[in-house]
Amino acid sequence: MKRFASERIVYRPLADAPDSASTGLSLAYMADAHSPAGGSFRRVAARGYPQAHT
Repeated sequence: MKRFASERIVYRPLADAPDSASTGLSLAYMADAHSPAGGSFRRVAARGYPQAHT
């Protein structure tokens, strides 16, 4: 289900997750399809999760 979408970015809401669930972020990056929103997301994610940034 695409709730909010642009040509290259898709946001999916988390629903029906149990209270004990952890929340994660995922990004599939394609260098030849760079977008300003994707770049901003990568920078924010790298600051928030530095141990997972590769």
